[in-house]
Amino acid sequence: MAVQIGVPPFFMSEYKTASHNYPTAKLEGIIGMLHEYDLKSKGLNAVSMADGELLKELVYKILH
Repeated sequence: MAVQIGVPPFFMSEYKTASHNYPTAKLEGIIGMLHEYDLKSKGLNAVSMADGELLKELVYKILH
């Protein structure tokens, strides 16, 4: 499997753990949040917040 996805075999245990912690639906949501916060950092659809505050909010949403 490691050869198929192009990573060294010793990373496979980490990939398996990540796949259990972050199923496809959750990853899609996280990618959507990354897109949303990228736009906010550029001034679209955002109240005036410092970049650090946006990042804290994004990380909180991803982890909870």
